[in-house]
Amino acid sequence: MNEQIKIILATDGASRNNQKRTEREATFGYLVERDDELIAEQSEYLGQGSQYTNNFAEYQAVINGIREVSQRFSTDQIDLHIQSDSEILVKQLVGEYNAKKMKDQYDICVDELSSLNNWEVEHVSQSPGNRIDRADGLAEEAFD
Repeated sequence: MNEQIKIILATDGASRNNQKRTEREATFGYLVERDDELIAEQSEYLGQGSQYTNNFAEYQAVINGIREVSQRFSTDQIDLHIQSDSEILVKQLVGEYNAKKMKDQYDICVDELSSLNNWEVEHVSQSPGNRIDRADGLAEEAFD
């Protein structure tokens, strides 16, 4: 049996101009750690338009982070621990909330997760110096 590799994926999405639907902009950031060693970090500007809500950006962070992990490691060996400051996303992924408004993003995320043997998702509030704080910083940098 293969040894499980514990991976932490910390994610955050960000959006601006939410009051003006057509001017919304969104970004995401994530970092990947193995044994407290930084393996990867990424941020991306997603675009501008009505679909670029904060929830959309939160899902994109998780989806892209899972893809990064899946490219780097054998999916049958990964024990993925996802951290997000989005309580809505976490509760949708564990089945406590319905994902009606984010159904497409939810379906993509669940499809990506289905390739992994072991995963869990946890709500982690941002605090100075923690992984979520770094993911938030990456997302903010992508606006520039």
